[in-house]
Amino acid sequence: MPRSLCWKDEYTEYMHKICLGRLTPEVTRLLNEKFGTNYNKTQIGGVRKRLGLPVGKIYQGRLLTREQHDYLVSIQKNKISRDVANEMNQKFGLSLTEKQIKSYRRNNNLHSGLTGRFEKGQTPHNKGKKYPNMPKNSGQFKKGNRPPNYVPVGTINYTTDGYPKEKIGEPNQWVLKHRKVWEEHHGPIPKGYSIVFLDGDKTNYDISNLACLSKNEIARMNQNHLFTSNADLTKSGIGLTKLTNKIREVEKMASLYELTGQFLTIYQMDIDDETKTDTLEAIDWQEQFEQKAEGYAHVIKNLEADVAMYKAEEESFKAKKQAAQKKLDYVKNNIMTVMNVTGQTEVKSGALTIKIAKNPESVKVNEDDLPKKYFTKKVTLAPDKKTLKELLKSGKKVKGAELIRTEKLVIK
Repeated sequence: MPRSLCWKDEYTEYMHKICLGRLTPEVTRLLNEKFGTNYNKTQIGGVRKRLGLPVGKIYQGRLLTREQHDYLVSIQKNKISRDVANEMNQKFGLSLTEKQIKSYRRNNNLHSGLTGRFEKGQTPHNKGKKYPNMPKNSGQFKKGNRPPNYVPVGTINYTTDGYPKEKIGEPNQWVLKHRKVWEEHHGPIPKGYSIVFLDGDKTNYDISNLACLSKNEIARMNQNHLFTSNADLTKSGIGLTKLTNKIREVEKMASLYELTGQFLTIYQMDIDDETKTDTLEAIDWQEQFEQKAEGYAHVIKNLEADVAMYKAEEESFKAKKQAAQKKLDYVKNNIMTVMNVTGQTEVKSGALTIKIAKNPESVKVNEDDLPKKYFTKKVTLAPDKKTLKELLKSGKKVKGAELIRTEKLVIK
């Protein structure tokens, strides 16, 4: 027996009578009220365990007796769990809670039939009632009723984050103002892209202060602290970020067919494979500007090689040559812009030196105004293959020419 609690046999007898269907806090309260003791629920919980009346064992069977269960089934229809608990407690002297009744209903697949919605034809509880400073409620809103906080279409308000938003339709159709302005000028915003403010001012949604960036580009801009209150500096940061991401895309190309940029340049160098591997592993695009600039220089060298190759096959690779030249000009202009913004005229990195230099003098000509004496004549000699073919097919022999028939591969 729990002698440390000054426990008496009459307490044990009473515990056996009241434990069934009751939780420990309720048992503790009843015991203290009957005998004038001052036990707490932790002490009584230990007593229940030692007497073989633990909560888990008590509730292994049903929370309710068969009689109580049948009664609950008979009264629970169309009643909420709180009302059922109150009625059961009053009828059987229990201390059931609303939560217990909810769990018991769920475990025994008992449904109240309540949906939580107004049923068709149901009269609202406040119909016809008068409230202070309010008109009599007829039971429904009048047609065209507008709440006190109604605002017309076109109203500009602000979100909790401080972004302006504009009402564009009823009821309560709103759109962020800076997104609306962008789409009016450039069309739908691509999935995964966001509109940013170049000067960092959320209320300045003028189209000249907006830019559309991907989530990756925004992350890179934040990582490198390139968002500023100066719109021009932010634009330069965006250009640098886009160029850096383009280099990273080149890095990720896996197959030899797609291999371009810095990797292709390295693999075309006259060095052994071990040196190539060491060079690739040493690349770190997160380092300083000089190292990034070296990467850009490698891309430029590769594009220049592409241009030279396409020139050798002028007709068949004309389109590719133009695309590569355009890309080359774009990359060069970008790196020059970044160098001008940062005030750098020369960057030394590794084996490469990048600098802005003056081009040799060249002559700009307007052919419409240029005198004829400054034009040169070009004479081109070419065999007349059409005439030669006719002569050879007729049986005549021509020195230096003959009819041949080659083969070609046809894929259908």
